[in-house]
Amino acid sequence: MEMRARCAAALAALLLVGCGASTPLTTPEPASPQAQVSESPSTPMPLPSPSASLPTVPPATPHATPVPTEPPTPAPSFVPPTVATFAPGGTSSASWDLVALGDSNVSGWGIRSDKPFSPQEAFPGVYAGLLGAEQGVTVVLHSYYPPQVGATLRTVAEWADVVGADPSMRADLERARVVILLIGYHDVLPALAFNRGPSDWPGLRACLQKLTAPMPAAFDRLYGEVAGLVPKETTVLVVDYSIPGPIYDRWGSEPYWPEFKRVAFEDWRDALEAAALKHGFRVIHTYAAVNDASGKPKWNWSDVTSDGWHFNAEGHRRIAEIVLAQDGLGG
Repeated sequence: MEMRARCAAALAALLLVGCGASTPLTTPEPASPQAQVSESPSTPMPLPSPSASLPTVPPATPHATPVPTEPPTPAPSFVPPTVATFAPGGTSSASWDLVALGDSNVSGWGIRSDKPFSPQEAFPGVYAGLLGAEQGVTVVLHSYYPPQVGATLRTVAEWADVVGADPSMRADLERARVVILLIGYHDVLPALAFNRGPSDWPGLRACLQKLTAPMPAAFDRLYGEVAGLVPKETTVLVVDYSIPGPIYDRWGSEPYWPEFKRVAFEDWRDALEAAALKHGFRVIHTYAAVNDASGKPKWNWSDVTSDGWHFNAEGHRRIAEIVLAQDGLGG
């Protein structure tokens, strides 16, 4: 209960800056192989209980406040990596380093109600265990993610800044045998979360276009930074994004939904794939697995998420199996 109270208080400070909406937000945001976990002594800022539902807030009245184009200095906001070791049955002298960079679904947000982050139980950790068993190697997981409170909803461009400057992250990437990237959704989150974008479609479309316009160049810069660090034999897996159930529930019945879906998700996801292919990375197509052609979720969202937005243990298991099936490393 104390954790839940601290988490609820923490989210009261959350500020989402949308297109023309700068008012602070005051309303609160399967089994894997055995892992030995050692965590950094740094304690991340507590977050709200993953079991709490995200509220619906009426759209804010648009103002003339421009969307920031220059990212703040991002390096201090990243949680130090949690290291988990996944050893297959029997003995193995070979060891692979797996580096995961991403948002709340890399941090393991929503899996447990007694702690904010469980990265070793998130899909990269589940995948690490599956990969170790498949390849007969020990897999060591290094996960990086922002605390995701205050102003730490990190954009693609901000991630590129961090990869270019963070010595711990760069050192881990230089040793990586496999890298997983789940980065992109935070760029559009200000317009979509809590319905804080403009309420009319022309306004929301303009907002989304402004937010997503920098993303192609940012993906290219981010992936270029990663490509310049990892060894030649490293497999880099770029996970594309599915459309969350609450987004479809909110906008899926609107007459402009096909255009909304394209502007809010598909255009920048195409840029993600183009940049990944340019740098020799492999795209993991979770979107095609999770959503049908209309954008409607194929899965019962209550079965695979803790709050509609963040995967629970079952959701992470399914995503990990998709990654394993598409990683190109199997027999």
